[in-house]
Amino acid sequence: LKELDMPRKKRTQVKKTWIFLATILIVALSLRIISLEKNNFSSDEALFSYIAKNIDGGCVVLSGYYHPALYSYFLSFSFAFFGYAEIVARLTSIILGLAGIITVFFIGKKLYNETVGILSALLLAIFPMHIFMSRQVMIDILVNLIFLLMMFFLLKFHETKKSKYIYIMTILFGLGIDTKANIVLFVPIFLVFLFLNKKLLKALNKKNIIISILLLILFALPEILANVGFVLLGYP
Repeated sequence: LKELDMPRKKRTQVKKTWIFLATILIVALSLRIISLEKNNFSSDEALFSYIAKNIDGGCVVLSGYYHPALYSYFLSFSFAFFGYAEIVARLTSIILGLAGIITVFFIGKKLYNETVGILSALLLAIFPMHIFMSRQVMIDILVNLIFLLMMFFLLKFHETKKSKYIYIMTILFGLGIDTKANIVLFVPIFLVFLFLNKKLLKALNKKNIIISILLLILFALPEILANVGFVLLGYP
């Protein structure tokens, strides 16, 4: 009888987990959307929105005023579908913030269990700095999401030893450079994790490393080209 009840209990537990996560996301959305239109754009918010508007108008932007352009491309997609407005820009950041909360849930679940995942998601949902970043039209919330996704796929590689996960992580790293170049400061965290896991190091081979380097260069190419251009044009 216990064995027959196990699938039902598991289904019930899964339903509870998703209900808890959905509740956390509703709370997170409520905290981020309150009085969203009260404050006008800051100068940086206006800049990112201006770049995004130009991208939506057909411009190809590698870097905007020393800011990598990936975040502005995200904004441009929102503007293309919902129109050019402050609320649309800010809702884009909120969606990226909610995606980060979901990612934290899966990281906590993978490292420990669903309970830890739910608690981790709740803590991030009510964390004041994350709420603040999610309400701003700034690149930081996208950097945060990319970093969390990199962590998740590193854990997937650790669990499965499948090369595709390290490649996905490398692609995300390249996109992170296209968002904010100082994401490279997180590299030591990943290196320490790798060197502390000898089995993980053994799972890497020359092919993995070469493909990863090529993918990193390819996906970071817009920011690389932009900086080469600045040097050639004599910008400081």
